[in-house]
Amino acid sequence: MMDFLENRRYFLYPFTVTMSKAYDGLSGLVRNELGQDPRCGDVFIFFNKARTLMKMLFWDGDGYVIYGKRIEHKRFQVPAGRVDDLGFYITPLQLLQLIRGIRMETVFRKTAE
Repeated sequence: MMDFLENRRYFLYPFTVTMSKAYDGLSGLVRNELGQDPRCGDVFIFFNKARTLMKMLFWDGDGYVIYGKRIEHKRFQVPAGRVDDLGFYITPLQLLQLIRGIRMETVFRKTAE
């Protein structure tokens, strides 16, 4: 079920999306607006305007998979990611924090002294 965490890159779509979009609509955004192949195995993450709904689209080898989450009583906080010629992407740890609704400003990394 959680095989979207294995050996993939996680791209954040930079605009809000109508959450009525399904497989064809989301894969069309990836292809036409991000200029990427939605069947490459990477995970593409979409949010609604209020950032209370999130969908993740990826190709598992046989077909498209969509995971969705609706968060209650707060909003998804989009983490700071990396940008390169492929787009805006986050790490697997940032994805897990995002899914769990962890606010990024409350996360501190312990440094060695």
